[in-house]
Amino acid sequence: MEANNENATSKWNLYLSIALIFFVLVFVAPLLLVINIRTTFAADEFIKNLTIRTEQILKEQKRSERLVTKLLPPVVIERLKEKKEVAFTYDAATVMFCSLYGFTDIITNFEAMESFKLLNNIFHVLDKTISFFDVYKVETINDKYMVVSGVPTPNGNQHANEIARLSLAFVRKMQEMRDESSKFPDISARIGVHSGNTVAGIVGNKMPRFCLFGDTINLASRMETNGAPAKIQISSTTKTLLDLTEASSFATRARGPVDIKGIGIIETFWLLGRKSDNDFEDLEEDFDGHEYE
Repeated sequence: MEANNENATSKWNLYLSIALIFFVLVFVAPLLLVINIRTTFAADEFIKNLTIRTEQILKEQKRSERLVTKLLPPVVIERLKEKKEVAFTYDAATVMFCSLYGFTDIITNFEAMESFKLLNNIFHVLDKTISFFDVYKVETINDKYMVVSGVPTPNGNQHANEIARLSLAFVRKMQEMRDESSKFPDISARIGVHSGNTVAGIVGNKMPRFCLFGDTINLASRMETNGAPAKIQISSTTKTLLDLTEASSFATRARGPVDIKGIGIIETFWLLGRKSDNDFEDLEEDFDGHEYE
């Protein structure tokens, strides 16, 4: 009797196992397969979206880095990563101030948007021009344009030469804009140049700026304000540097003693051009086909 009961129990367990296996194969396994497929597709979609998002982040990061390098010199950015305060001392640099002579009088009859468009168009041309020289654009203040060579990256004795060539290019570009369009107003570049030592550094935490300090900047600014339209006034220091580093390359003419407010009477010179040029050759030829970043 007990043997019969054990046989019946064994058969029942066997049938139950078969039923359970059948249930798993018919109902559970397909469901798991569907879940697995969906999970796989979801994972692939997640990875795809993650890749796209990562590429977007990297693209925005590079864009931000390019924007920062336009606002601050790369060498200064690297120094900022190391410490909060950044300041440099330069023993030799040449500074140039260029004002748009006649601009202030002309815009008195302009709407604000007209003034902006005119100034922006002119500065766009000047910005493009400086890319062909080893110089750094420090800032623009209203219609004044400040450029330096030898800062933030020292370039030996070439700073005076680079600024001299750039100054001639600015005068020429302004003349070209007047010649190309009769509608272009009578605006000229008035330029002042001086060479010497200077201190440069980052000023401010919000909207930080790379600024230059010292007597060299003050005298360069005075060279511009005491200059003349469509002319380049250089100090005797810059003249000496040009004579020493670019012997007989630049044509200059003594202006004579000039009384500079806050400084006194000093000797200055007009930079006329390069002796190798035939009364100023085309700008592209003067660039020697080299563009600086």
